[in-house]
Amino acid sequence: MLRIAFLLVIILHGLIHFMGFAKAFGLAELEQLTLPISRSKGIWWLLAAIFILVSAALFFIRNSWWWLPGIVGVIVSQVLIILYWQDAKWGTIPNVLLLAVAISGWGGWAFQRSVRTDLSSFWGPADQAVNHAKMAALPAPVRQWMAVAGVTDQQTLQNVQIWQQGKMRTTPNGKWMAFETRQWFGVRQPAFLWYAQVGGNSPMQLSGKDKLLNGQGHMLIKLFSLLSIVDAKGPEIDQGTQVRYLAEIIWFPAVALEDFIQWEALDEARAKAKLRAGNQSVDGIFFFNSDGKVIAFEADRHYQRDGESTLETWHIDIDAESYRSFRGISVPTRAKVSWLLKEGAFTWLELEIVNLE
Repeated sequence: MLRIAFLLVIILHGLIHFMGFAKAFGLAELEQLTLPISRSKGIWWLLAAIFILVSAALFFIRNSWWWLPGIVGVIVSQVLIILYWQDAKWGTIPNVLLLAVAISGWGGWAFQRSVRTDLSSFWGPADQAVNHAKMAALPAPVRQWMAVAGVTDQQTLQNVQIWQQGKMRTTPNGKWMAFETRQWFGVRQPAFLWYAQVGGNSPMQLSGKDKLLNGQGHMLIKLFSLLSIVDAKGPEIDQGTQVRYLAEIIWFPAVALEDFIQWEALDEARAKAKLRAGNQSVDGIFFFNSDGKVIAFEADRHYQRDGESTLETWHIDIDAESYRSFRGISVPTRAKVSWLLKEGAFTWLELEIVNLE
């Protein structure tokens, strides 16, 4: 609703600028405009209208460049409003609104550009055969998982990208926020890039980026794509992003055969995986049902609260009924992520995979 309301206000604001053009060229008698407008000034009123309406049209189709004509239109419009303040002063209000949202739009464009720059640093060819000798040496539940998932020794590993949607919250009693994400994974080394838009249609809009490359993690979250509220690096973030990569191999299971992941059998329904990235290693436990599907993952991960970090149990429940086949590989599409804290479980994220390539 906020999006539609903003669009209607801006369209109306743009159309009102035609009044200055119409008066300058004698196309209409407009008693609301008491000051004379020359034809040269009338052209500028027309240009302001065009820039604002073009911005509105691009905003409607969700073009990432919509903010550019919007900012130009605001500048032209506000100069004219100042020149004709007696008649046009109230136009300042929609100009301030348009400028504020356009600046946020520019922030979103700049944030997405930084994501593309990061992506180019690890996204590359990965034409690499599956290690069939290692497949035979896997613990029984992991080997069964590979078979059920459709991994064969004739396949080659490829980079992966997924689209998610769902909801998240930052505190146990916090409000759920809708999110949409796109994530890319490298397979020749543990690497991923996660880009999220959080907030849905609510006034509170967050842009998030989480990255693992060369064993190092970086989390960046910005309010309205402009103001950094989280910009975290360091050993604890490195460990967290590595655990995350290990857990998320459920969406590209063939990478479980890579040399940077080692497996240890625990029992018929569990196996421990150790991932090495850079000079650090992390481990986690995969849980399987009798059908050979992964149904849970659990690992120790750094949890931040009150300015302190503690190692807590990070747990993922995976919906065994949600498995779908993408290009011949069967993967789960729904999961819930929780912290198992001393005071109780804190489920903070529920997600669904909507596409995978």
